[in-house]
Amino acid sequence: MKRKTFLIIVSIILILNILFLISNFIVNFYEKSVYMGEYKLTSNEKTISKYIFNEGCIRNEESAAKIAEIIFESVFGEFFDYELPLLVDFDKIDQNWLIMTRIPENHMGIRKYLIIRRSNAEIVAIWKTN
Repeated sequence: MKRKTFLIIVSIILILNILFLISNFIVNFYEKSVYMGEYKLTSNEKTISKYIFNEGCIRNEESAAKIAEIIFESVFGEFFDYELPLLVDFDKIDQNWLIMTRIPENHMGIRKYLIIRRSNAEIVAIWKTN
């Protein structure tokens, strides 16, 4: 009886291992067979990379503003020269930069916001309001 139980447990373990190996093979095969295309840096990405320092750390307001300027134009696709200079604030707790556009007095406009992580320039959030 003990031997029979032992054989059943070993068989189940072997079957599970075989299924695991097969599933890993299928996943690896699929990942390698998907064509992702050739990646080329755009001029915006090259410009952004000039303002990232210290292994990806955005160290000052000027760098954060320059990156935000490029991202705003790229995402919203509009010229916003009248909204410059940008307002930049640093959140010491979350270590994020908050960058927002200015709306001049007596001017109707949409304020744009961007939060980027200081350590790696990751875009945490981007939005606009009336």
